[in-house]
Amino acid sequence: MTPAEQDLLVEFERSILAGRYREYYVNKRHNLFSTIQRFPYLWNCFTQLDQIFEREFSSMQRVREPGVMFPTVLFMNAHSKIRVAFELGCCTCLGSPRS
Repeated sequence: MTPAEQDLLVEFERSILAGRYREYYVNKRHNLFSTIQRFPYLWNCFTQLDQIFEREFSSMQRVREPGVMFPTVLFMNAHSKIRVAFELGCCTCLGSPRS
């Protein structure tokens, strides 16, 4: 059963998205939810990895040494790229997460 557009978009998105982009966004959201439902083990691995990153960030906030700042910024940048790549992969935008 394919979910209706009302199931995939919130009211704000339904009012602001139009045309082909709206169709693209609905399909992208549907693909994300389908991937999460069909591959729960993969999704759980990702969320556990994300929790590890978050725990590391909380321990890095207590360190105030200047030499640790640059590695911390790189670590946070890597975390954001992993999140984006995984989300794009789950949305079946397979070309984008590789970069």
